[in-house]
Amino acid sequence: MKTAFLTIVLFIGIQTTFAQNLNRYNYVRVPEKFEFLSEENQYQLNALTAFLFEKFGFEALYKEPDPQGLDRCDILQANVHSKSGLFRSRVYVTLSDCNNNVVFTSQTGSSTEKDFKKSFQEALRDAFKSVEDLNHIFTDAPEEIIIDPVVTSEEREAVEEEVPETPVRVEATPVTGEESTVYLNNGIKYQLEKTNAGFDLFKEGDNQHFARLIKSGGGDNYIYTSQGIQGNAYFDSVQNLVVEFVSKETGQLVTVQYLLQDQ
Repeated sequence: MKTAFLTIVLFIGIQTTFAQNLNRYNYVRVPEKFEFLSEENQYQLNALTAFLFEKFGFEALYKEPDPQGLDRCDILQANVHSKSGLFRSRVYVTLSDCNNNVVFTSQTGSSTEKDFKKSFQEALRDAFKSVEDLNHIFTDAPEEIIIDPVVTSEEREAVEEEVPETPVRVEATPVTGEESTVYLNNGIKYQLEKTNAGFDLFKEGDNQHFARLIKSGGGDNYIYTSQGIQGNAYFDSVQNLVVEFVSKETGQLVTVQYLLQDQ
């Protein structure tokens, strides 16, 4: 009994120290393709991985360059590995430092769903329970490093507090290379307007923003926030607005497209 108690205490101590070591890292680089997959973002696993790291306290870098002024050793490299069999999807997540040392390995998540996409996504979410248990909080931000144009959660809250509840409309600035910033989704028109932090999306006839897009990292990704939804947004090759988020009801990755309209 005494031995079992000491084992539990030791395990808790190791886990606490481990979490504290990871707290010195804020950024995680998610590759566009995992080695066990045959194509980029297959089953939308890479996008889902980035989303889940963001959800559990990290800043995920996916399809964007490293933030300016940041040392490469301040960025962890994420990877997802498969141990799947014939009837079960089994994956686990690792984080490596700049010297390729693995500093974190998650539990192995599993799923018996028959559909490959559903099965791998379910297994990945299961594996991320270990990441959630870290309760990650970035605690080692060097004051001398200025990271631009990354918007931290604290800065995002400050921006939202400074914006009045009913934003004053300004002259629309074309943001896509087209004359129009009007978009269409499900038969409803939306107006996209530029802000200091990114963009605000307005539903036709409304003065209060429907959603907000905050610049994320140095690339073309945005943190998308609307009532009850937070996800990732970007402009595709023809400048349509694409929003990706995980449904709270089904747990599946949902993609919504706002089509750019000619005027």
